[in-house]
Amino acid sequence: MPIVLFGSDYWKRLINFDMLVEEGVISAADLALFQFADDAETAREIIKTFYRL
Repeated sequence: MPIVLFGSDYWKRLINFDMLVEEGVISAADLALFQFADDAETAREIIKTFYRL
């Protein structure tokens, strides 16, 4: 299931995802779980694509 984070600029500043991988907190494959959306339509498309709707 994708994790949709609203406000890409905010989340990319708040959390250093690359550092989490480097430190072994998450795996590189986990990065594919995080999707960024700046509007409802983008979030809707991410969810539709995941569930093949």
